[in-house]
Amino acid sequence: MMSVLFYLMLLIVQFIDASETKGSDLKRFIAKLPPDYTYGLLKVPENWNKPDGKLIDIFFYGRIKGKGIYSQETPTVFFNGGPSKDSHSLYENIENSQVGHDLPIIFIDQRGTGFSSSYPSSPKKVFDFYGSEGIVRDAEAVRNKLLGDENWNVFGQSYGGLIVYRYLKLFPNSIRKAIADGFALHSHPEENLLNFKAQYKIDLILNFFKKYPLNVARVKKIKNQINGKLSTGIYSSDECIDLILTIGIQDVSSWILVDDFLSKVAPESEHSINFAYFQNFINTNFKKIIERKTFLLSSASTIIHYSEIGDNYTIFAEKYLPSLLSRIAELKEELPIFVLSDELRLREDTSKLKGLVFLKNQIFINDISNALMKNPSLELYVFSGISDVYIPPQSYEEMKNKLSSENRVKFVNREGDHFNYVDDLLVLKNNQKDSKKKTTLDYCRRFYF
Repeated sequence: MMSVLFYLMLLIVQFIDASETKGSDLKRFIAKLPPDYTYGLLKVPENWNKPDGKLIDIFFYGRIKGKGIYSQETPTVFFNGGPSKDSHSLYENIENSQVGHDLPIIFIDQRGTGFSSSYPSSPKKVFDFYGSEGIVRDAEAVRNKLLGDENWNVFGQSYGGLIVYRYLKLFPNSIRKAIADGFALHSHPEENLLNFKAQYKIDLILNFFKKYPLNVARVKKIKNQINGKLSTGIYSSDECIDLILTIGIQDVSSWILVDDFLSKVAPESEHSINFAYFQNFINTNFKKIIERKTFLLSSASTIIHYSEIGDNYTIFAEKYLPSLLSRIAELKEELPIFVLSDELRLREDTSKLKGLVFLKNQIFINDISNALMKNPSLELYVFSGISDVYIPPQSYEEMKNKLSSENRVKFVNREGDHFNYVDDLLVLKNNQKDSKKKTTLDYCRRFYF
């Protein structure tokens, strides 16, 4: 029934004249797009089961015809992570890199984000209509409008990887290659993912202090001298320091920058820390975080994590947190920051999401097997980062075991962390050995430090 409704809704694309855009930010964004980019707004149903109901706008933009080494390649739709983030920063990362510069690639501001229609105020509506299924059906409408019956590749980073798995489940015959970068499926994500992340976070941050041992004393010096002087929201001064350093260190590509930051704040040659430098830095880069008064339990990101990804801090706190806290206590001298501040505060989080069904929209590994059966030419690449704290390497073991007999599924454990995805775009080049193009980790860094 959905396919009939879809074609009844051959939705009107409004190729935008800059004078007719809905805001100055959109005008400026369009003006900076490469000249060979197509862009537009597409009207789609908020609820795809009711095509005659409320319509929302979906903004898309990209290059349909590749250039250079990509001149003969299939267009790719890129799904950014989040959830609840627009596509703009990842577009800039890819377009400014050598690897992605000429790639035929389409970006979409996922429903609720960027220049697409904003999220509704109702958490129930976000839960029902603004997750990966709505995003995938929107993308199918974009594909149909831009490419007609032609298939495309789908590439997703982080939460975008979950969207790729959803696409495989719903429309396997619309896809040539599927690339999920930095996301793994689990039978019981509420049992595994948060525990894997917490364990790996401890290991990763411990390795930072082993690699840069001077920072153990530097952090202790900073905490001793700040001692309540830092103005924060829900966090104490020590918690604020712990959180900021945890955010920086858990992205391995930022390690050298964190080391430089700590050496400037607490130089060995000076008795006093440079408090003015420290305060200016965190006010510039972490102001919203440290001034947070509460966690927004009704935010779109929290709701989607709860309904699709399986983050349940209540289960995590009951089953795994006690042993993790014991381990941290044993490492007190080696680990000068407490790395689970948010995990402690979020343990009450999911218990307050009343009326929403946990993991209502879960995707299963068997859904991937079914997609491969339906499309005999489909290929799936699953990339993981050796130093990825968000989806640690061990998170992929269940997928590897259950899909071990599928020779069209390739697991690649690459160098780097969660955000070193740009080089993985080379898998879209059919003749990869002809390409000498290479990017650097700088294109992927989150730039907290």
